[in-house]
Amino acid sequence: MPAIPSEEAFKAVATFAARHEHGLGKANPGGSQNPGSGSQTGPQIHCDMKKACLILLGFLLWAAPAAVQAQFTYTTNNGAITVAGYTGSGGAVVISNFVSSIGVSAFYHCTSLTSVTIPSSVTSIGIEAFTFCAGLTNVTIPGSVTNIGNSAFEDCTRLTSVAIENGLASIGGEAFMDCTSLPNFTIPGSVTSIGAGAFYYCPSLTSVTIPSSVTNIGGGPFALCTSLTAINVDTNNSFY
Repeated sequence: MPAIPSEEAFKAVATFAARHEHGLGKANPGGSQNPGSGSQTGPQIHCDMKKACLILLGFLLWAAPAAVQAQFTYTTNNGAITVAGYTGSGGAVVISNFVSSIGVSAFYHCTSLTSVTIPSSVTSIGIEAFTFCAGLTNVTIPGSVTNIGNSAFEDCTRLTSVAIENGLASIGGEAFMDCTSLPNFTIPGSVTSIGAGAFYYCPSLTSVTIPSSVTNIGGGPFALCTSLTAINVDTNNSFY
């Protein structure tokens, strides 16, 4: 039985493919032949190496453990790997650390999902990535993630805990709309923008802390948060 490729192998090939996509390590720009050898250099070698990298990356995804293949679908772009879909049985899901982003609607309506572990390789969470994940109770978002897309966690009605590490820059519109069990939310000091209706109808929400870094808040971010008694704004915030 062939050896299962490691996550390090995925990342190494993805990085190599990306480097050659952007022309790093390219041979003679003119594309001249080496005298007497008949070998081609320059753009031809660059093109061939790029193709080889992408083929190998595809092979590694194909050769991944059957359990991984059964649960996730992926897309690749310039060596970056995105989770495009999930068809697993739910429960506690761990996203592999060769993944760069969680795509649009990747876990849409996965009602059996209870928790998700997002690795520090992920830099963005797409629009509606976890919408209608009604069984999701907790999520930790690492500091590598800079953007949470619109409606990313909308209608996660059992979500009670969201831990976000410093590094996030923007929370999309309606990102946590209808998270009816969410009791509190601390926005990290790296966030600059909160989208319109970001926490619309979170009736269990009792307190929110807004740091000094926030410079833009869309309309009605806390509308119909009927239990909200305190919005704590950092005293160094000159905008709010």
